[in-house]
Amino acid sequence: PEPLGASRPIERPPTASPSPDARRTLIPEAPLSLVDYQDRIQSLMQRGALHEALELGNQCATRLPREGECELMLGMLYARLNDNRTSVAHYQRFLEYAPSTHPSRPTVVRILDEANAPSSASGRQVKPETFADMMEAGNTAVRAEKFPEAVAAYRNALAMKPDSLGTKLELGLALLKLQPGTPADHKEAVKLLENVTWKKSGIRRAWMGLEVAYTLTGNKAKAERAHERAMLMSPRNATNPARAQEMIKKLTP
Repeated sequence: PEPLGASRPIERPPTASPSPDARRTLIPEAPLSLVDYQDRIQSLMQRGALHEALELGNQCATRLPREGECELMLGMLYARLNDNRTSVAHYQRFLEYAPSTHPSRPTVVRILDEANAPSSASGRQVKPETFADMMEAGNTAVRAEKFPEAVAAYRNALAMKPDSLGTKLELGLALLKLQPGTPADHKEAVKLLENVTWKKSGIRRAWMGLEVAYTLTGNKAKAERAHERAMLMSPRNATNPARAQEMIKKLTP
């Protein structure tokens, strides 16, 4: 037996280690990117969880103010929930925030037109983008060296007029200027520029672009031939008929 008055050690209860769920709540979740929001909202919509998707959409608009994609998703979600008035408001903000080359702009303008709603939150009417609008947007983007925007604009223009050689030419050249360009970009440029030269062989810019496109796709022989065709149309050869005739002989199969 312990003697009276002897001190006893203090017993402490064993410390329990936090559960995995508790540990997860202690680690702050990284902010979602726009792509994260788009993926999660799309997944929720496919499952029919519209209210959960709406909560994420509103969070997207709060965390990423003036981001057109958030407003576009909210417009679609409120439309699915039959709240047309709120849907229109978000579609209007989408048109104000999204770039002029966004592929969904014509569709949203049409939706608002059918709803007899102004095309912007400020009450301004936005006309649907025409072929000329898209070409001008592409040309402006090229001058500003914003080649991804130029490609998007020229694609929209080509969708409106699939047989336009001028659009194929500009899109093909813009694809070659993407940094970094992908093999798919380069192959598409070859296809577009070849189509231009087949239909109209006298466009020097098309041959110059083909020289670059063939080089990027590893076709050295075709690149050299395209170079010769481009040189044949150079201003120097226009004033030297003898040299031009000699180059034509080389190009003849």
